[in-house]
Amino acid sequence: MERKTDGRMMVGDEKEGRSINNLPDSILLHILSFLEMKYVMRTSVVSKRWEDLWVSVPNLIFSLTESDVKSQIRLDKIMNFVDRILLLHDSPKIQKFSLTCTEWSRCLNCYRFNSWLCSLVKHNVEQLKIDFRMDVQQFKWPKVLVTCKSLVELHLEQKFYVRFPSYVYFPNLKVLQFSVINPRESINQSFFCGFPMLESLIIDVFVIEGTEPLIDISAPKLRKLKIIYADEFDDFPFGHNIKVLINAPNLEHLIIDTQCGPWYLIKNQSSSLVRVEINVELDYYYVDDDTSNRVLVLLKELSDVKHLVLFDQTMRFLAQVNDHARFTFSNVTYLELKKLREVCLYDHSDLFGILQSMPILESLYASLSFTVGDYDSSDEDDDWIRCTI
Repeated sequence: MERKTDGRMMVGDEKEGRSINNLPDSILLHILSFLEMKYVMRTSVVSKRWEDLWVSVPNLIFSLTESDVKSQIRLDKIMNFVDRILLLHDSPKIQKFSLTCTEWSRCLNCYRFNSWLCSLVKHNVEQLKIDFRMDVQQFKWPKVLVTCKSLVELHLEQKFYVRFPSYVYFPNLKVLQFSVINPRESINQSFFCGFPMLESLIIDVFVIEGTEPLIDISAPKLRKLKIIYADEFDDFPFGHNIKVLINAPNLEHLIIDTQCGPWYLIKNQSSSLVRVEINVELDYYYVDDDTSNRVLVLLKELSDVKHLVLFDQTMRFLAQVNDHARFTFSNVTYLELKKLREVCLYDHSDLFGILQSMPILESLYASLSFTVGDYDSSDEDDDWIRCTI
């Protein structure tokens, strides 16, 4: 029941002790922590009890839309809003700070953004998520952030293409996600020494013409690794020059999502690697020998895995090479085939070829993808066909 008392909106029935106002602050703050800050601020009019709750919310979430950033004036208002929130926040710890934008917007003011980062460090921020366009030439990492002791998760998503400085040290960081352009010198063993506790890593790689990027991942505690390779110039051959070295003896889950066939070298692979997902987007009507060999080398290195996930084009590529006898997935007991196109329903040879290379397979899961007019089911939730062998 909702009613107005003294000009304010009351929630619940206070006479019967059932008002939300009777809940302790810790529960109210937990509820508010799931909301964006623009909605959290609106709750201050619910009652006098709620007026100042927003200054103690543990999660500061700012999610901007195209309309929020369509003009510099509107963007300035947003930045003023963030300034105020951080200035008045009275909790000694900020659990999560998230700033995202749905569009490739105008750049944030680097000076003000850096002041936010410094303020977050003072509040012992634990999780930081940024997906917002930045002026790469002007932005410089604050020293207090790249040596932050409180940070546990750092998500720098696709719109935030900013190089790390030469020296970083996050002693307690366990989850890292970032995007990188031409990772020749910046992503190497010395870089990963700055993340001694790293357990989960997502790298989004973008390569431009004329480069031979190298990613050298060395992380002894790493358990989950996802590598996304994006080449917007599919007609150029330079994308094939990328090289990835992986030294992660405790790796359990590996995801490779790429538009070409990089060279992968996995060192110190142990029995801890349980789940592998491979989505190599190849033109299965024509695959050059070099790319074919690289994909086969990768699959051979991962042939001892127990849980294997293959996407449509990867599976059909394997079938087309007609060389399953050269290697066997001897330990695979669980196979997932994702986003299979309707052609696979009429031509079973691809599927049979894969199954023949897995002698102890126990379970097969498949998700189908089909197109009707302009509708593409691959954009929707998977429809699973489940089968126990």
